[in-house]
Amino acid sequence: MEQQLITLGEKLKDRTPALRVFSEAFNSEQSQESSITIQELIDLYMKETASKKTPKHPKTNMDKLAAFRYLTKMFGGDFKITALTSDHFEKIANLLAKFPKNADKAKIYKNMTLAQLQETVDRDNRPIMTARNANKIIARIKSLMEYAV
Repeated sequence: MEQQLITLGEKLKDRTPALRVFSEAFNSEQSQESSITIQELIDLYMKETASKKTPKHPKTNMDKLAAFRYLTKMFGGDFKITALTSDHFEKIANLLAKFPKNADKAKIYKNMTLAQLQETVDRDNRPIMTARNANKIIARIKSLMEYAV
């Protein structure tokens, strides 16, 4: 039975790029150095989900990329995913709780960092993102992390 599970795991690892990458990253002694970055994970995820036969509305992919942009803005695209902890995701949730409404669309927010955006909301008493939109972003980030595992 144990050998069958190992064989099944090897077959899955060969067919699923993310599992192969993560298996190699976690099995090496230098998992931190050999781990893929957030941007590489996003690229793998988008490529694999785009190749699925399920037709997706183009806006779905745009929404996913917009949600993933929070990860890359906050931690950088070259941040190793094995370095992500629950504290990182707590930071994202806290950020979204105070994030300005329509920050991606409004011209006044265009060149601001995430810290400047939060500061503007606090200082100018600007409206914040709805809980529904924040939850959508968190759900999309969660799907990316589930794909990674």
